[in-house]
Amino acid sequence: MLSQTILDSLNGEAPAADRTVEQLGARIVLRWNQRSWAEKFYSGQIDSLVGAAIAMVRSLRTTDRDGCGNPRCEAGKDVDTGVPCHVCPERLAARRASFPLVSLR
Repeated sequence: MLSQTILDSLNGEAPAADRTVEQLGARIVLRWNQRSWAEKFYSGQIDSLVGAAIAMVRSLRTTDRDGCGNPRCEAGKDVDTGVPCHVCPERLAARRASFPLVSLR
């Protein structure tokens, strides 16, 4: 049941089930480091280890802060070639446009 819940989290707008074990491992390490999961784990801030595992493996949705609609995008780069994602710049521009800068005069 627990394993299935984590495996189910790989599906989404851009399913990750087609990632290799190495690619998923790299995703987990990247998210472990970028999202301070180690600090949260060792300080007892994680209420659900399953929830943490899901957060580290699940496919990001376009509604997520770092989400991208490109199924081959992983952290702004093509998971297979390492070339910068062609969708991320458009996503970032749209995000910036929806949050205009405020002048601090």
